[in-house]
Amino acid sequence: MSAMQDWRRLNLVLVILLSGILVMGCPPPGAMVQPRGWAGPVIADGILYIVSEGRLIAMDVLDRTEIWRFPREAEPPIVAYGTPLVSEGRIFIGAFNGKVYALDALTGEMRWGFTTGGPIVGSPAIAGNALIVGSS
Repeated sequence: MSAMQDWRRLNLVLVILLSGILVMGCPPPGAMVQPRGWAGPVIADGILYIVSEGRLIAMDVLDRTEIWRFPREAEPPIVAYGTPLVSEGRIFIGAFNGKVYALDALTGEMRWGFTTGGPIVGSPAIAGNALIVGSS
C-alpha cells in the first residue's frame, strides 16, 4: 500500500470518527438546550466573585469563606457568560435571561436591575458614568 493510500485511509477514518462524535454529542433536532454559562472569576478588594451553579458567589480570598450569593437559594438561578464587573462598591453582571444586575459588592443586595431585549453573553463595561452591556 502506498503512502498516499495510507493517508487517504487515515483521513477517511478521522472523518468517520469526528462525524460520530458530532452526531453523538449534538442534541436531536428540535430539542431544547439549556444554557449553562461560563463566566470568568474576578477578584477585587480581597473578594473573589465567581458564578457557579447559577449563583454569583462572593468569597473571602484569605479564609476562603462564602460572604454572600446572588440570587438567594429560594430564587431561580441565573446563567452568566460574561465576567462580572466590579466598580466603586458595585458589581455588575449580565445574564442570559436578558437582565443586567447591579449589586452591592459587600452585601450582594440588588441595587437595581434592567431588562434588555435579549440574552446577554458578554461582560459589562463602564465608560465615564455609563454602563455598557451588549444584548442579542
